[in-house]
Amino acid sequence: MATTGITCRDARHARADVQGAPGRAGAAALFVAVLRGAGVPTALALGCFGLLVLRSHSFLVNRELLAASFYLPVLLIAMSGLLLAARAASLRRRAVHAAWTGLALGALWTTRPEKPLVVVVIAAFALLDLARRLTRRAVAESGGRARG
Repeated sequence: MATTGITCRDARHARADVQGAPGRAGAAALFVAVLRGAGVPTALALGCFGLLVLRSHSFLVNRELLAASFYLPVLLIAMSGLLLAARAASLRRRAVHAAWTGLALGALWTTRPEKPLVVVVIAAFALLDLARRLTRRAVAESGGRARG
């Protein structure tokens, strides 16, 4: 009997990794769409998508869910939601994005031991959004003239 050199455990890991790929691909696609909307070049966004989808972690080991297979899609969804909420034009759209982003951040908060990092991420996004708004206001008040 010829063997392929792949152990049963490796074969199970490969099969489980393929089963976890749709969730990763969906979260990565959302994240890349947000990056493209923010003006990131296409080649860089496509590279990010490839790295996120084709990562080498498996989904299950000994019938247990690996943390990386859950946290990566949820973190990507949370980051995408924070970016979309910051860029939303109307208050209603900001509220919708904030609601589903809050669910993703809540999932991270309840399942991750690094809970303070969730607060740091939210604070960092709030400060970046404030800086963006102040810069936009300063440019609008100066009549759009570039300084320097």
